[in-house]
Formats: sequence, structure tokens, C-alpha cells
Amino acid sequence: MFVTESEYKMQNYAEMHVVVLSRLANRPTRLVARQLLVESYLTPQVSKIPKGEYMKLSRLGFMLVGLAALVLVAPTAVMGQSFELNPYVGFYSASPSSAGQLRNEPFYGVRLGAFLDANLEFEAQFGYIEHFKAKGIDPRTRGAIWNGGFSYNFSTDEFPFTHKFAPFVIIDVGGITTRTSGYSYSIPGNIPLASGGVLDTVRTVSVNNNDTFFNVSYGVGLKSVKLWGPMGFRGEVRGRTIPNYYHGAPTWIEGSVGVNFVFGALKPY
Repeated sequence: MFVTESEYKMQNYAEMHVVVLSRLANRPTRLVARQLLVESYLTPQVSKIPKGEYMKLSRLGFMLVGLAALVLVAPTAVMGQSFELNPYVGFYSASPSSAGQLRNEPFYGVRLGAFLDANLEFEAQFGYIEHFKAKGIDPRTRGAIWNGGFSYNFSTDEFPFTHKFAPFVIIDVGGITTRTSGYSYSIPGNIPLASGGVLDTVRTVSVNNNDTFFNVSYGVGLKSVKLWGPMGFRGEVRGRTIPNYYHGAPTWIEGSVGVNFVFGALKPY
């Protein structure tokens, strides 16, 4: 068995290390050597991290540092503005259309608002309709409302009756998306003839999952301003028009009420 020069040097260094330790501790050399051998087995060995894993850990570290910085900095920036959270329930009544008359149904959801100044607010709405379909249809069809728009909140100082309530006007646009297994239904109709009679017709409407309809809503409402801590109330009445509902254009009137939470340093309206 051949020993390289470097291995020979390292062996001499190890023997010198044992002798020095034994003299310092006034213990026999063989006992110190045995203790070092045991410690070498019990001490965890640190393996070299592969380059790819090191890069992954570096990226993860940067992400964690960035997230920590965001958490530390965000409250200062966010709390400089006011925000609203409004869970609500409501009910709508729809008008007839050439695609049939939609069922009058309750709905519920949540609205999120961010004030651009003391009065103007950007607002997002997410709502859910349990039965979004024409009357007389059996298959279940759910509807998801997703809208975004602006509201103008009048200052409580401008409201002549009390400073605890503020009226507002709102307009937004968005979509209503169906959730269904798919079905078809027929709509009877007629076409007037030049001779004076009518020609009876039947139009078939096919309803598919994820059909989405543009809608615009507009209305007025009233908010209470932080009656109990950040919590108050909100009520509103809107009109909502769906101009492309299976070649029909139904409009409905809706009313909704809910609690309204206001957060932030700036006092809105």
C-alpha cells in the first residue's frame, strides 16, 4: 500500500494534534485518540450543496427577503389610504326578453373598494346567483357576477340630515358567467305575414358551461360611517342590463344590503 506525500503529511498532523491535546489535558494519548474517533462518528457531516440546489436556495432566499420587505413596508403604504369591504345579500326582479324571462332570484357576494381620494372610489364586485336561468327551465344554472367600476361618495358634511350617513352613486361593467352541465330550451314566437296572418316559429337556445354575458350596472345607495369601530352598513338599488343574453337584452332591478367595513388612516367622504 502506497501513501502519497500529502496523505503522509496529514497523518503526521493528526498524530501531532492527538499528542498536543493529550498533553494539554494530561491524559494518555490513546484515550484522546479514542475520544476524537468517537466524536468524528457522532458529529454530523456537512455535505457540499450541488450548484443547482444552491441556486434554488439562493432564489428562495431572495424571495423570502423580498416578502419580508413587502410585509414591513406595505402597512405604511396601504394604511395611507382607505379601503372598504362589503359582504352583501340582495334580490333582483328581471324584465322579459326575446330569450325568455329570467327568474327573479336572490344573490349574494362581496364588494371591495379602494378610495382614490376622499370621494372617488374604485370598486370590484363578486357575486353569486343560485338559479341564473329563464323561467320554466329545470336544469340547474348558477351565475357568477364579476364587475368593476367607480362610485362617488358624497361627503357626510354635505348630507343635510346627519353626519353618520353618506349617499353615493355608482356605475360599473363586467360579466356574468354561467356554471352548468349544458342544456337547450325552446322559445315559441311568430312572424307577421303581409297577408295579415302570422307564422309560428320556434327558436332553440343552447346554454353551455362558462357562457359569459357583458353587463352594465348603475345605481344609488347609502353608507353609514363607522358606527361600531370600522363597521357600518350599506344599502343600494341598482339597474343591471345584459345586452347579449342569447340574443335578448334583459334588464333587472336589484336591491342589496350588507355590513360595510372601512379601513385605513384617511377618513373617506
